[in-house]
This record gives sequence, C-alpha cells and structure tokens, in this order.
Amino acid sequence: MEIAEKASWSGIMKIKEVEIKIKLYKIIEKREKAMLLCKHHLLPVKTKKFCKNGEMLRKEDIIRAIKKDNEIMIEEKEKEKKEHVLEIENFSKQQPFFIKGTYLIMADDASRVDFEKIKRLMIKKGIYGYGSLYMHNKKELVCIKAMQDYLILYVIYGKPEEEKEFEEDKNIEKTIMALMK
Repeated sequence: MEIAEKASWSGIMKIKEVEIKIKLYKIIEKREKAMLLCKHHLLPVKTKKFCKNGEMLRKEDIIRAIKKDNEIMIEEKEKEKKEHVLEIENFSKQQPFFIKGTYLIMADDASRVDFEKIKRLMIKKGIYGYGSLYMHNKKELVCIKAMQDYLILYVIYGKPEEEKEFEEDKNIEKTIMALMK
C-alpha cells in the first residue's frame, strides 16, 4: 500500500466543540495501472481540456451544466460549494462494514495536541468515531479508527446494522469531552 503525496481533502475535524485542522491522504492499494499510449511512440497520452475560445483549462476551471431547450443551466451542486468539515457525531465499539475508501488523517501542527489526545483515547478504549464529511460535493458517511500511530478514515456505505446506543457509548463521549477541556 502507498499513501498519496498530495492531500485529497483538507478542513476541520469537529468533535462536539473541539475543532482540529486536518488533511486526508488517500491510501492506495498497489496494482497495475491502465494507461493510454500513443501506438507509434509508446508514450503516455496527455488529456487536456480547452475552452471553445482555445484557452487551456485547469480542473478547477470546469463546472457541470445541463443544456435544456437551448438554455444552459448550471447544476445546483456547482452553485453550493460545501464547507470542509469532518464532523464526528458519535463513538462506538462497533466496526464499520462496506468500506469504499481509506485515508490517512494528519493533523495541522497547531492542532496536534488535541489530535494526539483523541487518538490515544480511541486506542485505549478500542473505539471508532462515526460521522460525515463533504468530499467532491457529496456527503459521505465516515468512520475513524486509531491504529498504532495513525488515525485512519474509512468512507463507508452505512453504519453497523445494530445501531443500538449502549450506555458505554455515552460514557465514551463524556470521557472525550472531559479530556478536551
């Protein structure tokens, strides 16, 4: 496995009133990579996008729109750019199921103390944090887990089936809030 060199997402991890500046780095499974090649030179083909006026565009210069009855309408997703907040709403000892993606969570230097406290508590109690974040303009369910010296974020399809709230889960949240004061 490899960790991407560039952060895929950056923003705030929010646990109740505590805010920690973080960056997410995609954890990539090593596998063969398909690519397009020029059949004459066997060199990779580059894909560049151009505006009709001939200007070359960057990815962030392109938005989605729909053409309907000779009228161009910008998609609603493009109008409302979502805030970069990873909000952890609850903690549990239940493991996540059906993982879509895996990311390494790194804290900003100014937030490292709170980040380390949460990580140590999660390791000690053997708990997972569940919440949501907006990634690529889509709300995703997520789970965070402390492993060795890292916090790992899983983008998941759903929370565990047995979503009973245990008394222990409430105590975990109280412990975290007390630790952060």
